[in-house]
Amino acid sequence: MKNTAPKPKPSSQSIRSLASSLPASVWVVLVGMFINRFGTFVIPFLGLHLRKSGYTEAEAGIALAFYGAGHFASSIIGGYMADALGRRRSIVISMALGAIAIWTLSNVTHIVLISVCACLAGLTAEMYRPSASALITDEVPEEERVTVFAMLRFCINLGWCLGPATGGWLATHSFIWLFRLDAITCVAFGLLAWKWLPRSEKAHVVMKSISDIPRGLVDQFRITMKHTEFRRLIYANVLVAFCFIQWISTLGIAMEQAGLPSSYYGIILGLNGVMIVLMEIPLSTWTRRFNPAWMMSCGYALIGLSACLLALPKSMPIFLIGMAVFTIGEMISLPVCMAYVSKISEPSQRGRFMGMNGVSWSFSFAVGPSIGIMMCNQFPNGFWAGVGILGLLSGYILIAPQAKREGEKARVSKCGVTP
Repeated sequence: MKNTAPKPKPSSQSIRSLASSLPASVWVVLVGMFINRFGTFVIPFLGLHLRKSGYTEAEAGIALAFYGAGHFASSIIGGYMADALGRRRSIVISMALGAIAIWTLSNVTHIVLISVCACLAGLTAEMYRPSASALITDEVPEEERVTVFAMLRFCINLGWCLGPATGGWLATHSFIWLFRLDAITCVAFGLLAWKWLPRSEKAHVVMKSISDIPRGLVDQFRITMKHTEFRRLIYANVLVAFCFIQWISTLGIAMEQAGLPSSYYGIILGLNGVMIVLMEIPLSTWTRRFNPAWMMSCGYALIGLSACLLALPKSMPIFLIGMAVFTIGEMISLPVCMAYVSKISEPSQRGRFMGMNGVSWSFSFAVGPSIGIMMCNQFPNGFWAGVGILGLLSGYILIAPQAKREGEKARVSKCGVTP
């Protein structure tokens, strides 16, 4: 499809102009996300804390699994809350409950209570994300959303880069205060949202009592999954997310199999962070000009290709090239994906569409690491080839119907028949 939209040159000036024109509510979300991600210590440090406290690996794994289960449910419930309660209320409630759950987690000692609190922390502290994405969609013009979502990812990744480094230092002094600082950052984001986000919000879902929630969640699946384009995106997301998570959870095993020292693992992950911080926002001023399905397909295919590279004889250059390809695919596809979901969803359903989009990633993130670790040990090269094929297939799923339509138009045009 020929794109006739104007194509301004991507420049730092255009990015600065966009940044200066953003509503205050969007900046609250961006700053709040940075603060929240900077203080996210439960995921990277909970397992280490439990092991150092004398719990077994199995018990630590159970607690992390409960956190993952809560995180998975958070996208579903958070999407419903965004439309039923409004963006501001949902963010404030999520941060308040998340702070309580994480602070309580720092005080309990029995593994059952730890697991329950971990589940509640994963559920409540992550419920705000569909509301944050929906609020950006509400406040930002369609043509600027890709870049603003890239800015959101910049804040998230910058927080992730700086937070764990600080957490590593704090963990040497007190794991308890590590989690309490996580709770404090939740409170900080909640206060920002309560004070500065718009108070006049329209509820798009009628919820008279808590008993309405189960029916509302069922309706959420029905409304979103009957949308053909969104359903295709969900299928593609599940496949590419399985590929994506292997670069986080299984990469270390592949490098160990190649005989590389553990310090090299940090270099590979650092390359991803540096590329995102330096390149993603400028790149988004280019990707936003093109058909979103093709951009997502290209990005997902690159993520798949990056995994295929690890099926080759492994060496540090291969890992570096693979991570570079993976990161380019990530930067091309993910901001466009969020903007695409905002475009195809009705304003009254944006929270639920954003929530279900998160579910498609959370599912593979929940099951991917355990499957990946097992399969990578059994079939080191075949595993990465198979994972890469899943990524390539996800790219094909997104463009197959459109490519078929364009092919039919081309054949009709070649025959001299006007469709």
